[in-house]
Amino acid sequence: MNFTRLLSWSVVLLAAFGCGHLSNRSAFVPLFPVDGVPPGWTVRAWDDVRNPANGNPVWKVEQGVLQGGEPRGSWLLSEKEYGDFELEFEFKLGERGNSGCALRAPMYGDPAFDGMELQMADVRYNPEAKDSELTGGIYRAIAPS
Repeated sequence: MNFTRLLSWSVVLLAAFGCGHLSNRSAFVPLFPVDGVPPGWTVRAWDDVRNPANGNPVWKVEQGVLQGGEPRGSWLLSEKEYGDFELEFEFKLGERGNSGCALRAPMYGDPAFDGMELQMADVRYNPEAKDSELTGGIYRAIAPS
């Protein structure tokens, strides 16, 4: 998990900066409005979100930017449930970075496989990546268009 790794599920695991109703773009609500550890969010294990993350990583917002926790390998999950939503965010990965934003994932298992993960990955992370494993793809399901 590099710069941002979020999830969005029907209960939303999100890596984002805005979420609002489809019909009203001016109604976007920032998901991380204050600096520090984001209230209303929980850190869970990357391979099964039923479990706490290993090593007690701390996710925090600094100057409006969400920073992933160390050690790497956790999901940041919203404690709030969302129905229909429009998600808008920016992200930045380091060289060989690999991250994702899980959408409509349940509160168990691996969001990349039990939900949908919007992939964010530098191609140098995996030069042999399939198209669906590239940035903008739904991980191992749909290639970006």
